[in-house]
Amino acid sequence: KSIFQIFQDTRKLNFLPFAIFTGAILGFLVGESAFRNIYLQSLGYPVILVGFVMGLSRVVWFLVGRYIHLIEDKLTMKQFLLFEMFFFTFYYFLVAYLSNPYIIASIFITVVGYMWGRQQLITNYVLNNHISDKNYKATILSIKEQISYLFQFIIPISIGYIMSTYSY
Repeated sequence: KSIFQIFQDTRKLNFLPFAIFTGAILGFLVGESAFRNIYLQSLGYPVILVGFVMGLSRVVWFLVGRYIHLIEDKLTMKQFLLFEMFFFTFYYFLVAYLSNPYIIASIFITVVGYMWGRQQLITNYVLNNHISDKNYKATILSIKEQISYLFQFIIPISIGYIMSTYSY
């Protein structure tokens, strides 16, 4: 099949809106990742502990990945995406509102770990619900990742512009 035929197949399964939504969330989180360390340092967080924050986020990543099936069993994908919309919006408001570097570091640990741990749930959902022809699993997952990479390219440039013009 051609890429256009694959898109036609996935169009019936609402793949593109799902891929854009999850790609945008990931794009924002990866896009602002370059500024996390700088932001913590600007709040007075010791430089020596910045790596510790990222290390602890990997522990959260492991725990979320290990127990993501509990979320998958309890929530529909619509409920999950609605939760994520509020969760990540609340994350940005908290980071913008609070100024305690240790609380913000804790928030970063939780959010970054959750962000990467949840990826397998999204991949499983795509494989189970957005593929009509199982021979094109890799193609569909690749298209989804390309959409995410597009956001990961555009958003950091936008954030960098905002940072240079205004402030974190």
